[in-house]
Amino acid sequence: MAEIEPRGPRRRLVVAAGIVAWCVMGCAMSQQAFQRLAAGVSKRNEQRYRTAEAGLRARGYVFADDEVLYAALTGAPRERCLLDAGHGTAVEKPPTDAAESILLHVSGGIRADRPAPEPIEIRVDAVDACQFFRARTNQLDGQSTGGGATRIVRIADGLRLARDQHGNIAVVAASSRVVSRRRVLVERSCDHMPSPDSDDPLVRQLPVRVVVASAPPPRIDMIVEEEVLDVECTENTY
Repeated sequence: MAEIEPRGPRRRLVVAAGIVAWCVMGCAMSQQAFQRLAAGVSKRNEQRYRTAEAGLRARGYVFADDEVLYAALTGAPRERCLLDAGHGTAVEKPPTDAAESILLHVSGGIRADRPAPEPIEIRVDAVDACQFFRARTNQLDGQSTGGGATRIVRIADGLRLARDQHGNIAVVAASSRVVSRRRVLVERSCDHMPSPDSDDPLVRQLPVRVVVASAPPPRIDMIVEEEVLDVECTENTY
């Protein structure tokens, strides 16, 4: 018995399915071609970012990124916080006493045109420090070694610092305005499996970006135009 060839809408569906299957194998962009495309997009986006920076300067702001300080919780205080948070393994260590205080070191980063600021030491409440370094709070109060009240305020990753015409510090938040979006299929494997790393910043042991201030600095927006590539992979792991 002869096989009946599909006709009409069914035939069109079969043909379309064949085209899609062929395109997945033959229309995907090579990794090298994608790298060239991404490099061009990155270069144009970098220029757009510089344009946004110039616009902020025209409003009277001067960027002050090198005034960001870094606070880190290390040694025994960190181990105690980890234990309190359920991440510790040294069960012989007692939990943090609510009345305990610790000495916190805050230092500056490398500056290109001037020396780094002198590190400062702040005595803070141990429980408050645990909450701050676990990103449960955004500011931490303490006493400087000279006896004065001192407050450090968290500067989230991706934010920048700038000073206005009067020298007051402000936090700069860049927000994206998408001007172009393109979806590309790339010949590569992508692993979408969730990371086993903890979401607790204290576990990752990264310094916290801070600024010494009596209150959180005002926030200003910097609109940045952006070209976006939505990447799809030919092989995916979920």
